[in-house]
Amino acid sequence: MKIQGRTAEYPFGGEGPTPYYYKTAEMYSTVNLIWGIVFLSVLLFTSWTIIKGQKKWTAISFGSTIILLLGLFIHGQIET
Repeated sequence: MKIQGRTAEYPFGGEGPTPYYYKTAEMYSTVNLIWGIVFLSVLLFTSWTIIKGQKKWTAISFGSTIILLLGLFIHGQIET
């Protein structure tokens, strides 16, 4: 949104109950970038453990993915 310069079309500041990071385009972009980097790193780690055939670390990485998903959902519930 911010990269394309189309932030005027999106109602930042929120209508009704929205997560805190919908206040500005910069905050929205930053939060999504951080979550994207975290999930990408877990994906790369999971892929590496699958390729190497390390069952213990593969199970740990899948478990961490589930925990991160729960964290993402909980983080989205934080309102202003």
